[in-house]
Amino acid sequence: MENVDIDTLKALYESLVVDGEVSKSRGDYEERMGLTQTPITSFNVHTFPILHALLRGLDYCLKIIYKLNAGVTAWNEKSEQAVRVNEAKKKVREIIKEKTGMIIDRPDSVGAGGTTTTGNIARKCFFEAKNRQVLIECVPLKVRSDGECDRKVFD
Repeated sequence: MENVDIDTLKALYESLVVDGEVSKSRGDYEERMGLTQTPITSFNVHTFPILHALLRGLDYCLKIIYKLNAGVTAWNEKSEQAVRVNEAKKKVREIIKEKTGMIIDRPDSVGAGGTTTTGNIARKCFFEAKNRQVLIECVPLKVRSDGECDRKVFD
């Protein structure tokens, strides 16, 4: 759905309601723009929360670091590549723990389905120079030579 202000969204909902229910039919997504119930939002939300941007950004960086260390250049790895990625993941986690004291990308001890990569950990990784340097050091030298990506690695 494109960005629509609240008044437009509520007016759209009112135009779709028949007998207290949103009338739906096959292939009418463009017409009802995904609405199936009363809009619950009372203010416009056109932003991506910074905390989630930090968390997803760190997850993405770590996934790339793991794959580079494993020598895997495909985003979706095959089973034999997954073994190498998991070994690289263990190695990188240990390096980060040893050099920063941070425990990252592990299941949390609460058991609620989260990980130890919290907002505070993401902030520490991105906003503290010594921690950023540790992440950079986890990238294999053949990839980060002179700040330029060695194209031969990816060919």
